[in-house]
Amino acid sequence: MKVALAIFALVAVGSVAQADLRSDIKSANEKIAASLKKQDFAAYDNLTKELCSSDFKCTERGRTKTREQMVQELKFGVSQAHKILASEVNLKSLSQKGSSATSTSSHHLLMVMTGADNQTHKIDYTATSTDIWTKNGKKWTLTSSVFSKDAFTMDGKPLQMGGG
Repeated sequence: MKVALAIFALVAVGSVAQADLRSDIKSANEKIAASLKKQDFAAYDNLTKELCSSDFKCTERGRTKTREQMVQELKFGVSQAHKILASEVNLKSLSQKGSSATSTSSHHLLMVMTGADNQTHKIDYTATSTDIWTKNGKKWTLTSSVFSKDAFTMDGKPLQMGGG
């Protein structure tokens, strides 16, 4: 009976820890999406500084970037938008083992931009990221993000983007 209670206690603690990480990731995703919708790049930069490890790497279209490079590229692209119509980051899955975890999130950004034809267009970006989290002490940090299944459309039609 004591062994069964001990096992139950360990499983319960593990479930609580994963529930805390899940809620932390969801909260961070909401803050990130809100900062992008407002085009508040200072808030986005501060959020990623808080969230990411010092050796964080982001891989997108075959290119690996530091956190700073990721922030600069995102700022450059999103700052060209006249308006952000939608910004969402949603946690799809989470698995945790000890002090490491892997999550998968979907990303969506819908913005209005002026094209080379001097007309306004709706640019829609979707992607999936696989994220690696590491627990140091009591804090979880994001150590890597790998983006895949990314797609852009312009006014509902596929748009080819450069890169990997």
